[in-house]
Amino acid sequence: FEVWSDQAAVPMVFGTSNAEQMRLTSTGLGIGTSTPGSFAGTTNLVVGGGSGNPVLTLYGGASTYSGVYFADGASGSDRYRGFFEYNHSTDSLTIGTAASTKATLDSSGNLGLGVTPSAWGSGFRAFETASAGLMSNTNGGSFFLMNNAYYNGTNWIVA
Repeated sequence: FEVWSDQAAVPMVFGTSNAEQMRLTSTGLGIGTSTPGSFAGTTNLVVGGGSGNPVLTLYGGASTYSGVYFADGASGSDRYRGFFEYNHSTDSLTIGTAASTKATLDSSGNLGLGVTPSAWGSGFRAFETASAGLMSNTNGGSFFLMNNAYYNGTNWIVA
């Protein structure tokens, strides 16, 4: 069905047995919370826990980040416990826990586990950790295992 209102900022509230279950506002959709747009800028969907605080947030439309955020349902700025986040500026995808990035997949297809991937040369794909990396040439000609170094397409860079 469709409901329209000429009233500014009037939410659509859905519920059963006189208990609110879902609220649609101009800032997003909240399930289990009556304040879907109050958690993180341009929030599109918030699923609340028993206390009404978010346990799952879909965030998008921002100029910098979009993502899926998991929380413990507690209030406060440290409530997010895990995330999958897309960075519009760097065209990269990050996975994290406890507000800390654990893995980054960059726009070139390089994966950094616990680190941001180095600027590998364009003909290479790499898997990189804090002190070691695996790299292959995209045409299948080479495979390297290195420690504290990466190849920028011209030179070996020693960390």
